[in-house]
Amino acid sequence: MKRFILTKLNTHTIKIYLIVCICLINLFNLSIVLASKCGELKNFGQLTIKFDHQANSIEQYKLDEKKRRQQLKSFANNFFNDYMKGKIDNHHLELIEECYRDEEYQSINQEINLAFYNNTVEIIAKWGELSHKFSKLLENSNSIIKIYGHNKPVKNLNAGYDRGKLSIFMDITSIKPEEWPIHFIHEQVHALDKILRQSVIYFGDPEIVDEIESIINNSLSAEKSGENDCILTSSQKEIVSKWCQASFERGIKTQMRAWSISTLLYLEAMNNNKITKIPWIEEEFLSKENSHLNSNYEWSLKDFKINGPKYVMNLLLTNFKVNYGDVFSYPILKNEIKRIYEDMNNNPVKHIEFDSILSTFFEIDNHVEGSKKN
Repeated sequence: MKRFILTKLNTHTIKIYLIVCICLINLFNLSIVLASKCGELKNFGQLTIKFDHQANSIEQYKLDEKKRRQQLKSFANNFFNDYMKGKIDNHHLELIEECYRDEEYQSINQEINLAFYNNTVEIIAKWGELSHKFSKLLENSNSIIKIYGHNKPVKNLNAGYDRGKLSIFMDITSIKPEEWPIHFIHEQVHALDKILRQSVIYFGDPEIVDEIESIINNSLSAEKSGENDCILTSSQKEIVSKWCQASFERGIKTQMRAWSISTLLYLEAMNNNKITKIPWIEEEFLSKENSHLNSNYEWSLKDFKINGPKYVMNLLLTNFKVNYGDVFSYPILKNEIKRIYEDMNNNPVKHIEFDSILSTFFEIDNHVEGSKKN
């Protein structure tokens, strides 16, 4: 009986040992595979000093930390250079996240964001006088750029400016390297746009939103009681008008400013042979068919500085559809949105506004200060 129990125990123990051995072998094999996969990242540079490294003295720690920062910077710059050569895809972003611990991953990710920002600014600065001027604005900007792959926050956009967080996200796996600087410029214009910033603040101001809600409720009450119109005070009319204007500033108007400057700098870069032709920009913003002038017309840099914003505004209005969903479905707001939209179509030049900094890229007179808008 004892022999049977011992034999049973031994069999049970052997099974446990076998399971443990199998697990250890799998872990070993997994570590080999991971080490092999992570080895691909060595092409960008060696990161020999860890985030939580120890040192024998404060002086040694400072030296080690300086070396670690240099290694991170070199790694990130090499990553950017390989992206511009078309050698980076989502696989590499996943490897970085998989092969480094949380603290190290955060450090690498931040350095990559910085490398993409600084290197792109340097590239743009060499395109010409206007582009160099724009790059100087970016040197003093505190805009935040975040590099993504397939895990981008908005699935149907290659890049975007988060109007709430005031940060830029860009998907390097869906933006072609030769088009990267143009997308970068477009989003940076949003970040620099004082009119947009003030409109976002006004549109989301809790006191203004409460007032808008009160106006809507009063208009609904008037409608239920059989009154045709809700009589607004002059102050309420101004709030409704400015709030609806702010919705356009956050949308089509800021796109007009961003695409006007992006296309202007693209033209300068093309004139100076700094970039290759980008078909979709040529077709959407510079095509002869869209110029409304004549079949042989081609934009010059000087022409675009004068007429570009008006042209871009007309082009955007042609493809623009007013969204009357959600809050704008209420008649008190819908009517004002319709009025503004009709006025934009009838007199687009009146609605072409740049703040004092961005207006200097064009030969136009109408600009407003962001602090005075809305």
